[in-house]
Amino acid sequence: MSGLEHFWVLWRRKWIIIAVAAGVYASFMWYTRRQEPVYEAATTIQINVSEGSSLLDHVRRFTEAPRAVDSEIEILKSRVIAERAAVTLGAHYSVSDLPPGASVQLNGVGVTNETTPGAYTVTFFAGDGDYQVTDPAQKPIGVGKVGQPFGAGGLTFTLATIAGNAGRSFQIHVRPLADVGDALRSRLSVAPFKGTSILLLKVRAADPSDAMRAANTYAETYVSFTREQGIQQVVSVRQFLEKQIDEYRQDLLRTGEIFAKSSGEQQDSVLSHIASSNVKNELAKRFVELEMQRIAMASMYTPSHRSLIQVEREIADIRNRLTSQLRPERKNMPILDLLKESEAKRGSYNFMYQKLQETRIAEASETGFARVIDRAIPPKTFVSPNVSRSAKLGGIFGLLLGIGVALFLDFVDRSVKNVKDAEDRVGLPVLGAIPEIARRKRNGYSRSNRRERKTADPDKLLVGGRSPEVEAYRLLRANVQFAISDAPSGVFLFTSAGPGEGKSLTLANLAIALSQMKKRVLLVDVDLRRPVQHRLFRVPGEPGITNVLQEGLPWQEAVKPTDVEGLHVIPSGRLPPDPTELVGGEGMREFLREAQQEYDLVLLDSPPVLLYADSCHLAAETSGVFVVARRGVSTPEDIRRTRSMIETTNAKLTGLILNRISSADGFGTYRYRYYYDSDEDNGDPSGKRLKRVAGRLLRHVRRL
Repeated sequence: MSGLEHFWVLWRRKWIIIAVAAGVYASFMWYTRRQEPVYEAATTIQINVSEGSSLLDHVRRFTEAPRAVDSEIEILKSRVIAERAAVTLGAHYSVSDLPPGASVQLNGVGVTNETTPGAYTVTFFAGDGDYQVTDPAQKPIGVGKVGQPFGAGGLTFTLATIAGNAGRSFQIHVRPLADVGDALRSRLSVAPFKGTSILLLKVRAADPSDAMRAANTYAETYVSFTREQGIQQVVSVRQFLEKQIDEYRQDLLRTGEIFAKSSGEQQDSVLSHIASSNVKNELAKRFVELEMQRIAMASMYTPSHRSLIQVEREIADIRNRLTSQLRPERKNMPILDLLKESEAKRGSYNFMYQKLQETRIAEASETGFARVIDRAIPPKTFVSPNVSRSAKLGGIFGLLLGIGVALFLDFVDRSVKNVKDAEDRVGLPVLGAIPEIARRKRNGYSRSNRRERKTADPDKLLVGGRSPEVEAYRLLRANVQFAISDAPSGVFLFTSAGPGEGKSLTLANLAIALSQMKKRVLLVDVDLRRPVQHRLFRVPGEPGITNVLQEGLPWQEAVKPTDVEGLHVIPSGRLPPDPTELVGGEGMREFLREAQQEYDLVLLDSPPVLLYADSCHLAAETSGVFVVARRGVSTPEDIRRTRSMIETTNAKLTGLILNRISSADGFGTYRYRYYYDSDEDNGDPSGKRLKRVAGRLLRHVRRL
């Protein structure tokens, strides 16, 4: 199937596509409107890493390394932060079963991961406000007093006040921390601003105030967490320095004791040698400075670090130079070495003591490495449901589903779809393809007669003029005249396989077209089940053919003239109880023999072949049978059965007329319309053509 054929398939089923698309769109919008609105509040957080030059700053940079923004995002979304924020928001508990008129105020309700979730019952004792708390298993876990903190079984709270008739008890429902944390995390989103260390934190909630409070609480919880982490780092450094200082103090005390116990001669010899060798020169000072630097760097670098190795090499070099300059007697070497080590430790001791004071100050002023820049404010509009997105998705999905339904219906549709399909699947020549005829004006039919209006609308008779519909009948007239050119008589039968296929209207318009060729045409309505020709031509329904056959009325008295010159109609008359016997009798054959003597063509409108036997009886008395089929209704199987039943009577099946064909499937309806539009546009450059086209489209939509 080509792309153009697919297009016309969709065009034929456009109302199905529109209906499905409209239904899906309405369903999307209905579902969207029924959803509770969700609001989103946002706050921004800046991540900072200390860049100072103090020992504490060095420790942070080299022992822990700066935290990447991606790592901080994962920490923000961690369960630890979510559970802390949920507890701060009070989402981990609720109070219920309060007596009417009573109220309580709970402060500081805290739980841990070991707390048993469930309903804790607080029961008051008579008297001065004492109460007892039982766990979800109804086991007492402790006794408390109003206004004083309570803590037992992993549950802590303070019952601050009681108002009204407090009654005997109420319940505190504790939810699992993991559940409330996960619920809060599901409403959280964190994203960095590109190229910065600033994070955008968003939290959703059903209420704008709740969303704002949750976003601010979550951000503050994270900032507090970073502050706690920073304090823990400072405490670790402080404890390390205190331990080192204590060790140096003990070493210095031992060195002093050893030097004090040495002999006076040794002390004088060492001191004089140090003075003579100028130990306190610049080289000794440099040795002490390097030793202090080495001690500080040892807490920041690994032993294999390049900077630390370089400092140790320089220390070893200075030690060798000092040793070469200080050459006391052999017996004084241990004391000299001990004194030299003591001086180095004293310098390190002073250095670490200074840094310890800095660490204590930092511990007291630690603020963490994160801070809130913009606090959240109550959002003014909701972010979910997204009405605009739902409308777009509903429209797109509905259109796609409608197209799919249309293509599926076309695939499973076994009816005749176009001229080529009819000729290939039925094996009969198609003499004409008639488009659907729109009503030209409103008539007087009431709503109760809508079915009658559809089957017999006089406004659909094409008396003249030029239009694609009129040209289609003229083309059908030419083909019919060619097909019956060698017929032995002028009597022809028009029928269909089933009801509602448009045979009566098709025959009426064909009769008009034939009479316009200066032929005398007699149209006889022998459809004695549902006659419509008298309504189409607006002539009396009686007397008719039944009066001729039953009562012996001369058939000439049943003939009714029409507004079309040369065209006469014999209506059905009163409907008989046995139509088949009536039309199959000798009276009908005699009538047909006489009528064809006075008219060039006698056209019979008979009932559907597959429903009644009338057409088979009449077919044997005619020179040819024309079957009218409706596109999209008649199936090849029904038409073939109709053909088989007619051929059993030895009648000639002249051809097939395809009714209500689309412009793409017919014999040139589109080309006729294009030709007329082009002809009317000649010499009309003023823009009237656009107006006429728009008018035609509007009329077409109204007809649909």
